[in-house]
Order: sequence, then structure tokens, then C-alpha cells
Amino acid sequence: MNYTLKNYSALLFFLFLSGCKYFESNKDENISFPSELKIPALVIINVGNSFSNGKKINSNETIDLTSKITVNENSFLDLQIFVGELNSVIRIKGKASQMNANTIGGMTSHTARLDVGSLLINLKKMKNRDMFQVVTPVLSVGVRGTQFQITVADNGNSLLQVTKGEVSARVRVPSVRFITDRKILTEKDILNQIIIPLQEERILIAGEQISIKQSDVSNVLSKAKMSELVNNLETNKGVANLDQNYRAIVDNFQNSLNQKNVKPEAISTVMSQELKAILRQAANDRKKTILDLEFCELNGIDEKLI
Repeated sequence: MNYTLKNYSALLFFLFLSGCKYFESNKDENISFPSELKIPALVIINVGNSFSNGKKINSNETIDLTSKITVNENSFLDLQIFVGELNSVIRIKGKASQMNANTIGGMTSHTARLDVGSLLINLKKMKNRDMFQVVTPVLSVGVRGTQFQITVADNGNSLLQVTKGEVSARVRVPSVRFITDRKILTEKDILNQIIIPLQEERILIAGEQISIKQSDVSNVLSKAKMSELVNNLETNKGVANLDQNYRAIVDNFQNSLNQKNVKPEAISTVMSQELKAILRQAANDRKKTILDLEFCELNGIDEKLI
């Protein structure tokens, strides 16, 4: 069969998690920088053609998931991951994937950014504060042990389907998240008040799914009068002196609010209401599909490996 390689990338990167149950929060200045880990994974099943940093992947070999994993269209990989408590099976279907893990203070954090494609996660319960998170252009998903699939379309629209356990979901605005993670904001920045609603979350249980569209996020930003800020942040992503440029953009936005006498509390209230509405309306019962059969396959693989 002829497979056509799709030049899409899904980058999985670390965002240090601290101070909340599922999701990322700002880093504490007093802690040491986390050390990066390699993520060895055994290739259990390899259907079609897949590549690790451009090198063809073969069944029964061990690969490092911190390399760029590219999976051809109509192909998939079943992998068993060995990192601390993350001894679990995942399936990568289509597009590409890359994964990072970091550890600090005895806590291991695995965070995945999936830009396009599909991941099936069969995650065993993790210990203590160890975390596993997947983020897409519009969605953040936090788990400690469950079964779920995330599918991201080419336009960034994201679908989360849960087959077992619980998953915590949040609407995500990458540019705003970026400036908080890079510590570009100071305590005096009024933007700190505005981004609090991004902590709004919904817990999904087995049998539920949630679909978040790029247009949903755009509508929230528009109603909260934050479109200009986010558009400027996105436009300047590739410039030199990124932190300085973002700092200037944030300052201009805050000055604009002051001139218009717009209170940050008003923006925060609008964002909170809109995000809650998205999360409340998007979740619905998921009918049994071929997805359940796929997880049965992964469970079977997992049991044979024990």
C-alpha cells in the first residue's frame, strides 16, 4: 500500500505543574529548574510507516519519544512508555507527535502539545503528584490515570472522548498561557486578574465527550475585548527579543484599558461566564463507537505486557 507522508507536527512540551490538581500554574521563583528526562517507548505494533527524526521505525525496537515521531496517513503506532509511574500504552494515529518529560522535587510531569492528529491514551493511575497533561490549540486536558482520546483537526478544533475514569478539561488560549509561563507579567499587571477565568474547568467522566472549536475561543476573546491583545501576541511569536516584545504588547494593552476606563474585573467576569458556558454546553453523552474497540485492543496489549 502507498502511504503519503503528511508534514504536520504535534509538539509535546513541558509546562511545569504546581499548586493545582490538574493543570499548569506559574512557576515559583524559589524552586530549582526541572531536569529533562528521556522517554523510552517499546514499539509493540507498527501498522504502515512511521519515523523517528526521519528514521523509519520498526516493530520491537525502543525509541525515544522526545524525538519527532511522524506517522503516515492510515498508519498507527502502539507504544509502551517507561518513565517512572508512566508505564502505559498509547496509540498514535496519523500526523506526528513529540514528547517531553521533566522532573523536580520527586514529581514527574508529562505534558503533551498536540497540534494536529490523534492520541489514544491508556494511562495507569500515577502516584503522588506525578502528572500527565495533553494540550491542544484550544483545550487543556489533565489526568492521573484513565482512558481517553484527543483528536485535533487541521483547523485546531479539538475533540476529547473519555472511555474510563475522569478527565479535567479547560479551554486554552496559548498566547496568554505563554506570557504567564515565561513570567513576563509582574504582580502589578492587571492582566493577572483577567486570565484567572482560564482556570475554569469541567470534569468529564466515562461516556462523555467535549468538542471545543477555534471559533469558540475567538468569540470569548471578542466579547471580553481581548482579541487585539491575543492577535498581537500571535503576530509577534517569531520575532527576536520575544519577552521584550511581549512585555511591550502587554503594556500597550493595559494602557489602552486605562484610557478607555475599562475595569479588568469586568473583562474577567465576561471571560468567566463565556468559558463556563462553553464547557457546560459542549459536554454530552458519547455513544459507543469503534473507539471502545480500540481501547479493548490496548487493554489486551497492556495485560500481555504485565
